[in-house]
Amino acid sequence: MFQFWKQKSGGRKAPARNDFDVPELLPWLPHLMLSDLLHDGTDIRFRVIGTWITEQFGRDDSGKTASEINFAGRSQSILAQYNLAASEMAPVKFRGAFINYTGAEDFRISERLVLPLSTDGETCTKLLTGIYFLDS
Repeated sequence: MFQFWKQKSGGRKAPARNDFDVPELLPWLPHLMLSDLLHDGTDIRFRVIGTWITEQFGRDDSGKTASEINFAGRSQSILAQYNLAASEMAPVKFRGAFINYTGAEDFRISERLVLPLSTDGETCTKLLTGIYFLDS
């Protein structure tokens, strides 16, 4: 996914959402989320959440903001991860235990890759995120 994002970036800091056609994303689609960066990074809205993610998380929160979801009290730490990718205009990778919507920790380790998207090639407006378990 990172290599594909990099290819779509061309000479820009980040590609735009319109640079991606849904059929091109099929290999990753169940593991992807598309989010809007809101209010200078104080919140994000999850526009699309892949089916694998919703199954693991325990519900589909597409259309909701991070502050609405709350993430069992972890919204601020999750927003900080997204804001790091947005402010640096660079991919950011995080590893840790997967935690579902109730706050229950799944003892499998997950990896999240947060990729900034930009309409002008300079400022982050959306984020593309992939999540996978690293072990079974």
